[in-house]
Amino acid sequence: MMTRQQTVQRKVLRKVKKNWVTVAIAGLIASNLVAPATASAQTWTARTPEEISEDVRL
Repeated sequence: MMTRQQTVQRKVLRKVKKNWVTVAIAGLIASNLVAPATASAQTWTARTPEEISEDVRL
């Protein structure tokens, strides 16, 4: 038979575990939604040094 303290500890651990699982799933979903679009090699063009230096000044 478990003591009251052991029962409470088990409940707390279950809650913590559920919270971690929820956070992990939310993180995976968010990373998939926020993932940057990838450019294909066919459409990519290099920026000129002038374009880069203009961005650096801003």
